[in-house]
Amino acid sequence: MKCFLLLFMLYLCAGAATGQSVHWPARYFNAGNGLPQNTVYDMVQDDEGWLWISTDNGVCLYDGYQFRHAEQLKGGAALERGAAFFLKEGPVLWIFQKNNIAKYDLRQKNISVYTAPSTGFTLMYPVFSDSSRILYRSGHIYAFDKKTGLTKPATEKEPAFRKIWTIDYPKLKTNDYYALHHDDSLGGLYLARLDTSSLRINDIRTLPDGIRDFCKLGRAFLFIDTKGVIYLAEDQDAPLRRVANSDILADRYHSLVSVQLDDHTYVIGIGTDVFHVQTGNGFSIRRVTQTDGSSLVQKGKLLCLLKDRTGNVWIGTNAEGLVQIPTPGNSFMLYRSAQPEKNFIRTIHTDAFTGDIWAGLYFDNVVVFDRYGMQKKELTERMGRMLGKHGVINYIHQLSRYELLVFADLQKTFYVNLEKGTARLCEVVRNGISDTAYFRMIKSLSFVTPLGNNRFWQLFDMALHRISYRNNKIYIDFVVDLPLGASALYAENNNSFWIGVTGKAIQVDSTGQTRDSLLTERGLKVTAITRDKAGQLWIGTNYGLFVFNKGKLVQTFTRKNNLPDNCFYALAADSTGHVWGSTNRGLIQFDIYTMRFAGFSEKDGLQGSEFNTGAMYNAADGRIFFGGISGLNAFYPSMSDTTQRQLKVYFTGMMAGDSVLFSPFDILPGKIKLPAGTNSLSVSFSVFNFFTPGANEYEYRLGNEKEWLSATGRNDLQLVLTPGEYNLQVRIKGRPDSMTSVLIYLQPPFYRSWLFVIACAVLVVFIAGLIIYLYTRAQYRKKIAALALREKVQQEKERISRELHDDLGVKANLLSYNASLLIDHAGTTDKSIGMRIKDAADDMLLALRDTMWTLKQEQISTTEVWLRFKNFISKMQRSYQQISFTVENESITETLLAYNDALNLIRILQETTNNAIRHSNTTVIHFSASSESGYTTFTVRDEGRGFAETATGLGDGLANMRYRAGQSGFLLEVQSEKSTGTTITVRV
Repeated sequence: MKCFLLLFMLYLCAGAATGQSVHWPARYFNAGNGLPQNTVYDMVQDDEGWLWISTDNGVCLYDGYQFRHAEQLKGGAALERGAAFFLKEGPVLWIFQKNNIAKYDLRQKNISVYTAPSTGFTLMYPVFSDSSRILYRSGHIYAFDKKTGLTKPATEKEPAFRKIWTIDYPKLKTNDYYALHHDDSLGGLYLARLDTSSLRINDIRTLPDGIRDFCKLGRAFLFIDTKGVIYLAEDQDAPLRRVANSDILADRYHSLVSVQLDDHTYVIGIGTDVFHVQTGNGFSIRRVTQTDGSSLVQKGKLLCLLKDRTGNVWIGTNAEGLVQIPTPGNSFMLYRSAQPEKNFIRTIHTDAFTGDIWAGLYFDNVVVFDRYGMQKKELTERMGRMLGKHGVINYIHQLSRYELLVFADLQKTFYVNLEKGTARLCEVVRNGISDTAYFRMIKSLSFVTPLGNNRFWQLFDMALHRISYRNNKIYIDFVVDLPLGASALYAENNNSFWIGVTGKAIQVDSTGQTRDSLLTERGLKVTAITRDKAGQLWIGTNYGLFVFNKGKLVQTFTRKNNLPDNCFYALAADSTGHVWGSTNRGLIQFDIYTMRFAGFSEKDGLQGSEFNTGAMYNAADGRIFFGGISGLNAFYPSMSDTTQRQLKVYFTGMMAGDSVLFSPFDILPGKIKLPAGTNSLSVSFSVFNFFTPGANEYEYRLGNEKEWLSATGRNDLQLVLTPGEYNLQVRIKGRPDSMTSVLIYLQPPFYRSWLFVIACAVLVVFIAGLIIYLYTRAQYRKKIAALALREKVQQEKERISRELHDDLGVKANLLSYNASLLIDHAGTTDKSIGMRIKDAADDMLLALRDTMWTLKQEQISTTEVWLRFKNFISKMQRSYQQISFTVENESITETLLAYNDALNLIRILQETTNNAIRHSNTTVIHFSASSESGYTTFTVRDEGRGFAETATGLGDGLANMRYRAGQSGFLLEVQSEKSTGTTITVRV
């Protein structure tokens, strides 16, 4: 027993050793998962959030998801393919390489490259920077003019500056510009400081021989000597005191690098070792290892350290690539036993005096961890033997520094004395008598909550007990009977509490009286209850989460609105305005004001996906603990307060096929134009949240669509677009304030572009114009040909007319004249013959004149035809005075007729008149001409004896008239009856 107590006391004192380890989860990046090469010289984070990393294979950028080699990016070809060192000054990033200095403007996204003087094979790195110049080292000290880009060696006026003896470059980039200075003339080693005005070294203090390197921790200085002993000076004038021996180092012959976490906390690297250092009230140094206790740097040595904006520490090595470790206060701390069966956590408590974490298991016992995650041991083996293999630890309560109450299943409560290392079962007193057997009649214990002064509420599945502890005895004060299935307990500040049962939560006061009840959905098992800082009551069930405000249901969360899981095991409200819930799929954080939520999973450092019922604890220092089946996690709520994080989404790349449209070296344009034929677009984005990049769930939409489409588990999109303009919007799911957008215009194919439409319209107009032109030209040529033909015909007609006049006319006149002589000198018989000859000659002359009249004209109007016919009527009147020739109507409209049509018309009218004179035996002949509806009608009517068309001597004349009418398109009508006369109408 004494041996056991001795071991237990050694365990209690172990936390003071400097060699105690801190366990932090780590992620590794190397050439196998995207890093260009495994040697990392330097790192810096720019204003957007990109992590710039220098390797032997060039500079690359990291966005939380993938590494992008700078040479492959648009504009990145200006950088050398080799190692580099960075100096960030506001919006400018200086990149120092072997042969040049590059100036990258983070706002304008452009690179200017300046060639450095010959430097041999030594890399350049910055030493000092002011408003106009940068001093950099590459075998010698050089001055670089920021405005002109000219470089020159340091002048002879600055000889002391050349004497700086540096082990490694990071010290030269500190704002205070301290360095180790070995002054040969004085024969000693000094801590020196650069005077940035004179560029001279001022010795501050002497140092003991053997000091190899140092780093600055606020006002303090940490030194290491060649033997690996570590010394601390509280300020530049304070004496050195030993704080760690060389036995904490795996390799003592390396320099120091450091990064500051907060005012008094640092991470330093020495060779392959990483340490967590705290200054201020005392000094502590602890090795940082992985959660399984193994070294963070497995091979090679540590070259550089960086803390990013989300609290991660990045370790650059010379052989293992990058190591990412989320630091305390910025990560989920993992507490896990090396024995898997010791990781099934049911309840959690922290030691108010030592900070140790007690984890009550589902099986038998309590496992103890120090605050840095190192398992100490089980609380006592004897308690485990007394519980048996199926005892569940439900609650742990600290009575004093060395005294505990452990509430276990099977209604057993243990008193544990940590100082003595003993545990004994408490006696149960009910109604003034010992009644341990009473608990055997009821089912298992679910929850315990303290009331103060060593009083507690105990919740069973059918009853609620108020108990008190005194002198190793549990007193049952009173019992409240409950409906079957009580499964959750939450204590209010006013001594009332809520009990979860099937389908509802019941509020009970300190006397056991029911005050209120809130209904969830019927049949749901209430598993967890909490109240947030705004006064809302959150009720978790096995099928969703319900939020009540002043007794009214205001919000429901289930997988229907994208909740990762429906089954809640525990709820905890924090001071930052959030409620946390443990589920079968990790932890979920809810914003109590916006009702947005974010999920965290195993890849964010959780013990696993599945947690346990009621395994939650709010520690006094603000930490929240959740227990699961593979250990427990602790975190500060501000660590993952998403309202404090960088939540702006940035586009990190756009590609159309093999063409890069946008890269980190580009300013995002207002509109991205895609050429016609591009039907797919690849878009990547990030919020540069290196703490939990996998926990960011994105959603997107195109244009003014109402619905957001989920991009869960991805940080890129593969879009297939049709021609048109789109407004691509991307945001973190449920967070409008994180949204970013860009206009995308996919040009239509050439045959759908406005230019093509206009060209087609112009072509159609041209073709139509050409057709019209060709047609018009053909018609014109036809008209010209027709005019030429008509001219030729007219000339021929005029020739024929002249021939007729000069030949037939003269002969007809001569015949008529001779006939007249014959009549005047011949007898009666010859006179009759002469008369007939003369009449024939006159008719021949008349016909000849009409023919000549028509031949002389191209077109003849109906008015002219009517006038000529009236002349003909006048002649007939003189020759046949026994017949009355009457013109009754002359209202005609002038219509042009071709010469042959005019000749046909006048011949028809003359033939009609001659027939009436010769054959009708009439005394009156009526003539009329009228126009109506575009037609002109000519009528010849006699009052003679009429005729039949088949009569001898008339049929041929009528046939000739009809032939002439048909030839010219006239309408000829003949109406004749015996004894009534004949009417002949010609319609033109």
